[in-house]
Amino acid sequence: MFIDSREMTGDPVLKCSVCIVGAGAAGITLAREFVDARVSVIVLESGGLEFESPTQSLCHGQATGNVFANPDQYLMTSRLRYFGGSTNHWAGYCRPFEQLDFEVRSWIAGSGWPISLEDLRDYYHRALPILDLPSFDYDIAQDFAPSRAPLKFSRNSGIQTAMIHFSSPTRFGLVYREELAKAKNIRVLLHANAVDLGLDPMGARIDRLQARCLSGKVISIEAKIFILATGGIENARMLLLSRKVRSHGVGNQHDLVGRYFMEHLAMTAGEVIVTLPAPALGLYERKRDPLRKHSSLGVFVTTAAIQRERALQAFTARIMPVPQKAITRERRNLIQTISRFDQLDDSSRPTSHERNGAVSGWLRVVAEQSPNAASRVTLSEERDQLGLNRVRLDWRVQTSDYSSIHTSLRILGAELGRASLGRVRLGVRFAEGELAPRNNGGNHHMGTTRMHSSPRGGVVDPDCRVHGVSNLFIAGSSVFPTGGAEGTTTLTIVALALRLADKLKKELAA
Repeated sequence: MFIDSREMTGDPVLKCSVCIVGAGAAGITLAREFVDARVSVIVLESGGLEFESPTQSLCHGQATGNVFANPDQYLMTSRLRYFGGSTNHWAGYCRPFEQLDFEVRSWIAGSGWPISLEDLRDYYHRALPILDLPSFDYDIAQDFAPSRAPLKFSRNSGIQTAMIHFSSPTRFGLVYREELAKAKNIRVLLHANAVDLGLDPMGARIDRLQARCLSGKVISIEAKIFILATGGIENARMLLLSRKVRSHGVGNQHDLVGRYFMEHLAMTAGEVIVTLPAPALGLYERKRDPLRKHSSLGVFVTTAAIQRERALQAFTARIMPVPQKAITRERRNLIQTISRFDQLDDSSRPTSHERNGAVSGWLRVVAEQSPNAASRVTLSEERDQLGLNRVRLDWRVQTSDYSSIHTSLRILGAELGRASLGRVRLGVRFAEGELAPRNNGGNHHMGTTRMHSSPRGGVVDPDCRVHGVSNLFIAGSSVFPTGGAEGTTTLTIVALALRLADKLKKELAA
């Protein structure tokens, strides 16, 4: 059932078993797991069913740091505040985390999850149909013609080919709207903005959540369980705003809420001339799989072995073809020269590819940012229409993040050259400790309520329960201790939401 909160009479007090704040990928996944169960659920959504400027303006805040190319627009454009959340502008990239991503990596301070890939494997599989995805456990070469087969590097190469699969993309607000509307045990309150988590006097549990409409109407929710699922910035903001009982906010006894903000570092990092035929280059473009009717993208990745050996972070790169009109005569001559040079030695060339000259492209990189306590979400003095402190984001990237990208690019260039598959010219450089050009990331907000087995290391425990608050849980990428590389965010958000739903069902049944 959908209810426009603005049309409710009085200032109601509503009761339920589970209150979910936020109706994006995490919140809707959680709600669907309780459809027709003997559990009453209320979902609070800040916006309506369509985009509305007054509600979207609640995202406005201050953005600073050493990264932004366009800080003024980042907070307003990187999230959507209406039913379906940011799946309403999601591109559909999906890829599971690798085993190494969960491990403590001695060269990355703050790395390591308190859960393993094995803990999520079944949930990744359960997430696939929710995101309209095929199975990712198949040989990536099977569904491609020989001329499009993935590039084969040597077994001991530091570079391999991996696949990213594309969701339709699934717009949760459209695809799952009718299912939630028909569910008799679920109420979705539109235009209801959470404004305070009411801790009990001991600070051990949430007694009541207060929500407010932009019109001023106040709604109170009493529930057995509360779940924040409003994204990597708003989850932290809500905890920091709720300071009536604890002056530092909820779950913030060790000053960790809002810290460790991470993004994916995305940039065009150089040029590449590949001496494989144009049809094979198609693998590295978004291409629809004719057998499974889904799109896939081939990317270069650094192997776990080379990451350990060279102390690197997760990294992906893909070839973006350069339009013919952008290729100068000088570049065309260079392409022809490299093509003739590489044809002198066929020893490493994949046998399935026929020679067809060389092709020019850009290298698009998406890489992992390491956890950094100085990169954080705090509250500013400015107030929004609800009277709440707006957010201040200070996004800080460390020099080691940039040097990892630089080293990974050099390894990629060396491996392509060794295999006589191409040449790379880096378009990034170090200047006073920073990498140029700067970037606006992938719009993936992570890490601000990070998962850790100890309250001194994170905000939530391995079950996503806020340390010290028995009935408050957090869903979404804000719980990620590390971010992995391209495509890992939404698929993992849904998998973690499914895992949390299973744990809550057991808890409610006890």
